[in-house]
Amino acid sequence: MYIGEFAEKMGVSLDTLRFYDRIGLLSPERKGNARWYQEEDLKKFKEIQLIKNLQVCF
Repeated sequence: MYIGEFAEKMGVSLDTLRFYDRIGLLSPERKGNARWYQEEDLKKFKEIQLIKNLQVCF
């Protein structure tokens, strides 16, 4: 799915996904200039969010 679909599904902004890509946390496949997110990216994003939420607790 493209970045807009992924952002809507995950409830985050496009800027968040672009930032994660820029710093190397989440690097989706490219189709031309477009980011193409797959099932493995969904799993990795959920792991990132889990770790992010755990850090808030400490």
